[in-house]
Amino acid sequence: MPLDKKQHTTLTPNPTTAESSSPQEGVQQAFHHHLREQIRGAVQVVMEEIMREELTQSSSSTMGRV
Repeated sequence: MPLDKKQHTTLTPNPTTAESSSPQEGVQQAFHHHLREQIRGAVQVVMEEIMREELTQSSSSTMGRV
């Protein structure tokens, strides 16, 4: 079933409070943020490559029709 374009599928971390935050939690949050950014970048690269391939295939099939 397709997802609504406005629906976010990633989890957002709970806001931390001064009482519950520890140095380890801060490190974990920083690591998770870094990891999410790395994954987001990798997904973007893959999607761009797929789009380039589709564009190349589309343009080459269109050239054959002319």
